[in-house]
Amino acid sequence: MRATALMLQRDLSLSVGEREIPEPGPGEVVVDVDWAGICAAFVGRPYLWGLTAAGEPGVDRVAQLLIEQLRRTMQLLGVASVDELRKRGAELVAAAH
Repeated sequence: MRATALMLQRDLSLSVGEREIPEPGPGEVVVDVDWAGICAAFVGRPYLWGLTAAGEPGVDRVAQLLIEQLRRTMQLLGVASVDELRKRGAELVAAAH
């Protein structure tokens, strides 16, 4: 199944595109973004609210909040990069159980 997704790139830029709905594989972990949902299906709504409330600066602020939440989650997990999160995913899941 394919979906339109807002994707956070390695350089922390955002892009929108079509992609397969991902399933975590061996050694991977799903990180839940609390206000966007586990698959970020509703991430577009906060961007629209930001646009409605403050125009382009509002959209920029929503993107900044999403990036800050991802960074905070990674810090709480003790990882410094998305690559490290991918590499240590299985270890992090095992430690959580």
